[in-house]
Amino acid sequence: MRLLGDTADAEPIPDAELELIRLLAHDAGHRIVSRQFWVALWPPVIIVTSFASAVMAVMITTSLSLIAPATDFRWIIS
Repeated sequence: MRLLGDTADAEPIPDAELELIRLLAHDAGHRIVSRQFWVALWPPVIIVTSFASAVMAVMITTSLSLIAPATDFRWIIS
């Protein structure tokens, strides 16, 4: 196997091989950046989802208590 920078054989690496190496390195770089992006994105997604769930719970509770304050909602729990 021939390595970049190996001067023992002193023959230049063909342009096609160099282009393939560049493309593979470029693709690998994009994959790493993409993975880091999604890993960094998860905590805000979890926080926003939790906050939205809490807001919806408060809205539902408030609307139930405002719409029918005299209604007995114990049947919902049972």
